[in-house]
Amino acid sequence: MQFLATFLSPAYAPLFAAGMMLYVIYSRGSNLLRWMLVVGNGILGTQQTIMYDVANAERLTGVDLKEPVAVAIMILIFASVALVTLSPLQSRGLAWMTYLGALTYPLYLVHELWGWWVIGQLSPYLNEWVVLVLAIAFVLLLAAAIERWVERRSRRWLRTQVLRSFPRAERAPAAAAAR
Repeated sequence: MQFLATFLSPAYAPLFAAGMMLYVIYSRGSNLLRWMLVVGNGILGTQQTIMYDVANAERLTGVDLKEPVAVAIMILIFASVALVTLSPLQSRGLAWMTYLGALTYPLYLVHELWGWWVIGQLSPYLNEWVVLVLAIAFVLLLAAAIERWVERRSRRWLRTQVLRSFPRAERAPAAAAAR
């Protein structure tokens, strides 16, 4: 059961689900059910974040993060993502935002382990704010390298494999939507 909990990452699953629903709204249109799923997952994700992360914030960072502040941060994050994906901002030609979007998954994969590693290596020698900036820069560069040399090179192959996995009747609309 522990493997399943680790694999499914229940503490963060609602955040991924809300992001996926924002994509569904973007790609297939808005309706009440889709927005209810975004809001419901947002509420659950906020509750999970408070339960798992706020309790550890002071222990890990020395900052006493209050629950209302954590809720406000989560609302701001959700609103920002919805704004840049579903409003006229998404067509403003902000290519750097698309690139940042491409970095989200590799950043998710590396931020905690490698961020803490950098912090552990540099904390005894440098100011805490310098260490924080260096840790952020390091994980961003690592995520960019993964996006550039792993994800970008495997995208076409992965898309082909996914499309092949669908029956022919379902594949035509999916292939047209991908174009």
